Amino acid sequence: MPSSSGLEVPKGKICGYLTDVEGNFEYFDAYVQLSKVLDWKDERKQQLDLRPGASFCFGGDVVDKGTGDIRVTTSLTDLKKRYPKRVFLIIGNRDGNKMRMATELRKEILDDTLIMEDRQFPYWVRDKDKIETVKDYLAKNPEENGGSENNLANRLRWMLKATMGSDGAFERRRLELQILQDRQKISDDEVVKSFQECALPARLRDKSKEDGFMLQYLENVANPLKPKPCFQRPNLE
Repeated sequence: MPSSSGLEVPKGKICGYLTDVEGNFEYFDAYVQLSKVLDWKDERKQQLDLRPGASFCFGGDVVDKGTGDIRVTTSLTDLKKRYPKRVFLIIGNRDGNKMRMATELRKEILDDTLIMEDRQFPYWVRDKDKIETVKDYLAKNPEENGGSENNLANRLRWMLKATMGSDGAFERRRLELQILQDRQKISDDEVVKSFQECALPARLRDKSKEDGFMLQYLENVANPLKPKPCFQRPNLE
């Protein structure tokens, strides 16, 4: 029967819906185990499969608060690529804001005093007295969390905590990189690079033949009523 969007919903078909996983791989896995539309294709839980006749929609906010940002995002994007007409991805604020990483995590802007002491950002915080500037953050950041040094790792920690509502995501990404690379030591620089490159095209990434995992997700978000994707990659060159 027709929906309010004008799409035809096939009679007798089933559509699964999930949203706001926010990088919680265990939660995502539990959903797949109970799902009537999704299954894991492999024991290592690296690739999803869609059951015959079923469709699936993910409602956005795939990252930020768990140790599965890369794995959950990659599995959803891969599913969309293999079933483009039956899988639908939506952009959440936690997904779209990762476009900031490549431009704001640059060494040349670390010493910009306007950014260091800006109390107008985040602009959505009405009480400007509650805004924690970069300078405020560094002044009280404990040594075990990077200390007061004005470097890219601490700038990222500040961004995640003060402007993205994802305090602790820096260490959670370190844990996921340890899982993915099967090694115990992941440096701060490697964590920063993982965030910097998550929304970059392959040509701008270091030693990579693929677009960043978040860019791939964003570019596979499409309006089923239009042939072109909703997201257009920016010109970063």
